Amino acid sequence: MVLVGGLMREATAVTLLLLLLIGSSSSGFFSPHNPVMTCYDTQGEVIAKENDNGMFILYVSLDYQDDKKGYRVFVGPETYEEYEVGYVYTDTTCDIEDYAAIQDVINELLTWGIIEGIS
Repeated sequence: MVLVGGLMREATAVTLLLLLLIGSSSSGFFSPHNPVMTCYDTQGEVIAKENDNGMFILYVSLDYQDDKKGYRVFVGPETYEEYEVGYVYTDTTCDIEDYAAIQDVINELLTWGIIEGIS
């Protein structure tokens, strides 16, 4: 999956991640009821917020297959106000291609400096 620079300017990292999770579960061929494919829950949670002199940061924890990673997500003021600490989003991913696409986007966001990994 390749993202066009213009798209990134119009969407915040949090919204993009949520859209990918929603899209991956609703557009894939496999479903949670398909016994041939193993499905996994992916969970994202806002664990902290920080407003550092106009730098709006959400700290997000992503958990997939018991692999928990944290990210600092740089967002605009509207997105910052939209999400509260404790907000949790859970979705089921049943297709490895969907998961790989999500990982690709996360890696691109890391490369562009829109998100940063945290311990």
